[in-house]
Amino acid sequence: GWRTAQGSTTYGQRTMWKLRISDGTQVWSASSLGDTSTTGAYEMIDVTGDAAYVAGFYGKNDLTEMSFKSYGNVADGIAIVQRFPLSALASATAPTATDATWSQSWSGTGFVTAKAARPIGDAAGRLAVLLYGEATDAKSASVAVLSAATGAAISSVWAQPKEYGGGHGEATDMQVC
Repeated sequence: GWRTAQGSTTYGQRTMWKLRISDGTQVWSASSLGDTSTTGAYEMIDVTGDAAYVAGFYGKNDLTEMSFKSYGNVADGIAIVQRFPLSALASATAPTATDATWSQSWSGTGFVTAKAARPIGDAAGRLAVLLYGEATDAKSASVAVLSAATGAAISSVWAQPKEYGGGHGEATDMQVC
């Protein structure tokens, strides 16, 4: 998710909340995740094994068009995926950007947000990432494949995201099977 930065009317911060399952009360709110003067948000989280993968964007210049998931799309930003160890999220204190095991972004590529990051579940430990961009129709449904352990491109075949939007249309979520 996201929220307007405390004391600011010009930018928002990527935010995670931990809720107590027994009564729904908030345990902590984490917003020290890297957004200090530009806007960011998380669109999706996937918990698998000992890790949580979060997908979203950072580097958006303002708070306009903060529409995403089923409501619409952000108009600008930089796609990002981060891996947090579950131990950092299970803690009684909120995680910060330094708790991320790795971060992968697509600066300068035209991908403005990562809609989802899903472990493939294979022996190679791969992670599929659904990317969105508005520069071309093809970018509106693109897939990158990374190492779930390191965030690095898994092979030369997947060194650059594959663009499927021209034949598929806009994508908002993805499941791997």
